[in-house]
Amino acid sequence: MEVAGDLNYANGIGVSPDQKTLYVSETVGNCMLKFKINDDGSLGNRSNFALLNLLVRNKVESWWLGPDSMKVDSKGNIYVAQWFGGKILKISPDGKLLRVFEIAAGDGTTNVAFGEGEKELYVTVVKNPKDAQAKGSIVKIANVK
Repeated sequence: MEVAGDLNYANGIGVSPDQKTLYVSETVGNCMLKFKINDDGSLGNRSNFALLNLLVRNKVESWWLGPDSMKVDSKGNIYVAQWFGGKILKISPDGKLLRVFEIAAGDGTTNVAFGEGEKELYVTVVKNPKDAQAKGSIVKIANVK
């Protein structure tokens, strides 16, 4: 059953701790959307949650530059990998940029996962996302709270 359409290269997805908001990253649109989750499970009130190019400057220009995977912590903060940006952005539930984690291992940050007690973040990254043969790695970031 489709609950939302007309998405621009939808990629990451996350749900708020209270289960009332669904977040979706649109990589090509360089945008994060939010939807209200209705009591019956349907989605309503689609809106732009965060336009990443307004939150942080980037070292590359590409129409592929945008949010990739994300995780939502127990306080509702969103940690989003920025493909072609080499960053993880920590965004508050009201769309404000709280912190930027620069990833020195490469520009192709793709996925994030929490470690112990949401104090650590594991990130998959590709050194050069323009290189189809590029090797990837996993980076651990401590003290993300």
